[in-house]
Amino acid sequence: TALYQALPESSNPEEQLKPGEGRKLLSFADSRQDAAFFAPYLERTYSRAVERRILWSVINKPSDDVVRFGDLVTPVRRAAEEALVLDPDSGGATNSERVRSWLMREVLAVDRRQSLDGVGLAEISIALPRGIVPPPPLLDLGFSEPECTDLLLVLLESLRLQAAVSVPDGVNIKNQIFSPRNVVTATRLEQSAYGILAWLPSAGTNRRLEFLNKVLGAKGIDTDARQLLSDLWTRVLDHPASPWSKVLDKQNKRGEGQVISLNPEWITFEPTSESHRPFTCPKCKQIWWRTVARVCPTFKCDGIVELLTSDIRSGSEHYRHLYQELSPIGLSVKEHTGQLESGYAAEIQQKFIDGDINALSCSTTFELGVDVGEVQAVLMKNVPPTPANYVQRAGRSGRRAGSAALVVTFAQRRNHDLHYFAHPSAMVDGTVSTPIISLENPQIVRRHLHAMALAEFEKRVVAAGGEWHKEVGQFFEIPDGSDSAPVDDFIAWLQSHPTDLGEAVRRVAPRGEDDRIAKILGVDTWAWVDALIAPSDHEESFGWLTRATDDARGDIGEVKAELAAANERWQELTKQNQNRLAMNQTRRMTVLQREQNTIQSRQLISYLAQRVVIPKYGFPVDVVTMEVLSDGDIASSHIDLSRDLRIGISEFAPGSQVIADGTYWEPVGLRRPPSKHLSERSWATCKECKAFQIWRGTDEFTCEICGDDKKSGGGKIVLPEFGFIGKRSKETPGEARPVRNGLSTTHFSSYQSEAPPEQKPMLLGNRTIRYSFSRQGQITVINTGKNNQGFRVCLSCGRAEEVPTGKARRSLDDKPHVRPNIRETECEQHFRTMGLGHQYLTDVVELDFGVSMDWAHAQSLLSALLAACPEIGITRDDVTGTLRSQGSKKAPTLI
Repeated sequence: TALYQALPESSNPEEQLKPGEGRKLLSFADSRQDAAFFAPYLERTYSRAVERRILWSVINKPSDDVVRFGDLVTPVRRAAEEALVLDPDSGGATNSERVRSWLMREVLAVDRRQSLDGVGLAEISIALPRGIVPPPPLLDLGFSEPECTDLLLVLLESLRLQAAVSVPDGVNIKNQIFSPRNVVTATRLEQSAYGILAWLPSAGTNRRLEFLNKVLGAKGIDTDARQLLSDLWTRVLDHPASPWSKVLDKQNKRGEGQVISLNPEWITFEPTSESHRPFTCPKCKQIWWRTVARVCPTFKCDGIVELLTSDIRSGSEHYRHLYQELSPIGLSVKEHTGQLESGYAAEIQQKFIDGDINALSCSTTFELGVDVGEVQAVLMKNVPPTPANYVQRAGRSGRRAGSAALVVTFAQRRNHDLHYFAHPSAMVDGTVSTPIISLENPQIVRRHLHAMALAEFEKRVVAAGGEWHKEVGQFFEIPDGSDSAPVDDFIAWLQSHPTDLGEAVRRVAPRGEDDRIAKILGVDTWAWVDALIAPSDHEESFGWLTRATDDARGDIGEVKAELAAANERWQELTKQNQNRLAMNQTRRMTVLQREQNTIQSRQLISYLAQRVVIPKYGFPVDVVTMEVLSDGDIASSHIDLSRDLRIGISEFAPGSQVIADGTYWEPVGLRRPPSKHLSERSWATCKECKAFQIWRGTDEFTCEICGDDKKSGGGKIVLPEFGFIGKRSKETPGEARPVRNGLSTTHFSSYQSEAPPEQKPMLLGNRTIRYSFSRQGQITVINTGKNNQGFRVCLSCGRAEEVPTGKARRSLDDKPHVRPNIRETECEQHFRTMGLGHQYLTDVVELDFGVSMDWAHAQSLLSALLAACPEIGITRDDVTGTLRSQGSKKAPTLI
């Protein structure tokens, strides 16, 4: 707010007619969710402060009359239009409705401590009707006339604070700006109900009865507070002849009888003055304008209020200062992140350039290659990862000749930010490393040669009238009527050393000094083909294609064997007329057939990239999307919620929230295409040696490290490789950040090569440690939900939910549930409790320090090494780690 207020208006007369009078602000955050959350947060909190500033400026003008709700609409509208907070071209009627909503929101303020009333700038109360007299029930007990008035006003104030106010014409109470008070609320003497308050509590106490009891106790009056409160309702407020009845709206509510609520046109706004000062409670710190016997009106506070004698308008309190000093400058904020559909994002970008939107909350999407016109200021919500990021973000502003720019960086309370807060020049004046692409890396070159070979082979297949092999099953399985699979044909073609491919490889492979890379790979001798196909005793990573072939055929063969066994069992049961058991086998065969289809139809390119046969080109191949159920919702067409699956199993987990385009979206299930099956795995941690193990099949467990069969943790996980399904949440963005359900844990599964990599010695100080390196490390990421309870998942329809607790869990176990689709039809299948998981291959280094060390010390050492990675040029986001068991009596190694 301070930064935005400090910006000068544009010198261009046309831009001065735009929101913010031509001021422009760009905000950056590393996280897409942080950027998406900040846009509605900033607009809501800043706009609310500006609204209250304008309200206060009008309320505080000298007047001999009591200013009521309706009296404020026109002057507030004019002030807002003059400041361009409201568009004058929208018309008086439309803008008056907006102002009525502002006033109503102030009357019903949930954030009372930050309201004009709650900071002591203006009392919001009820106008006193003509002809009122002190109620006899109070006079008879010894209350003075002013005390009688104040007591009734405090009791009526309790109704306002609980939203029992009629909705003025032109105000839509369902609008999210009134959340959570989006319900029309009224009052009656007894028996509360949905949308109905009880003046008297059915049992116990409420804020009215409690206040009255405190007052009677303070004045030493011995009477039944409940009966007195009832008399005030029946004989004073709800009595037809009472002048107080004018301030109340009476109506008949269907099935509930007569209810009443405060008439908003009788609500007044009176500014503080020398003769009209509020009270403050030193105990609860709340500000109140009315009391009796100095009793604090705050519910369940036994404090004694004191008259606020200091100058309330000194500006010493933050919100009070805002409402008194803030310049009423408009602000229009939008998110601009990778979560938005490209066309919609381009539309927002153009509106920002044109000035119709004057603040953008961005992730890294605006760092490079985008001209956003003249921007006066950049706010970084965290310290960027590197000086290069800082330069790119800061460089978005001040790009026009002669224009100045202000760049503000907010350091969060984390190690990275605090380090650069203490040493800002290391970021602002830091060294930006020259970007390089190393042509001397044999692993990168090798994978490109593999990709060239596959592309040439597929080109020949299509040229000969065949079909391009898009799926795993097409490439690795032997087709009917053939003796070999396409992968076998590919291998045979490579081993024939085709001339065209050989020339292309020799032309493309970097030669460099002494042909080092070409010699390492064996470009001239075709040794790179042998390495692709044949495993080697001296090089653990050789044989990539053979391992990929074995894995694909093994997975498919295993499912086919189970399918055949299930079919055989079905035939036996059918002959024996055991129809119910035969039906169970039919369902199992359907599941297995879908699982077989899932494996066979995986994209070949992604499969080979995951198994490091061909390059990933720096982009994750395990990207999944949360498809949002639209049902005509335009907002759903504006977003593109995609995540790397490692992140997706947390952000898209049941119970989590994702914020995009100013809206919360919540997961409702896992996507399962027709004829496909959601793969599942069993996992466990050995109780004896803490080794992690994952497998496909039954729950039977034997530790591969120590041989023990006892588990300290484990269960089933489902692999949501097809993505997730979500819908718009009923909850609207507020003060709290989006919820993320569960914490993902990373485990080392195994090396996918035939033999583990060779361990080599390395001198570290005066100690020798051992290390090994592999490009075939399999990592498993698991999210077991809140308190490791897992999630309820239906493998039939994909519905996924949080695990309920107690009676709710038992009552839901056997009931049908709604499918995660627009039609919301019922599914009769049962939920299963499972975690969410993801597996992938990556480069790993394993370190064995050869010292006695328990798991806690090893974890601490691992964290220290990861924190040090930036010192050797590896950004922290590019590396993570875990521990690997070596047995119950040995220290774990670091992965």
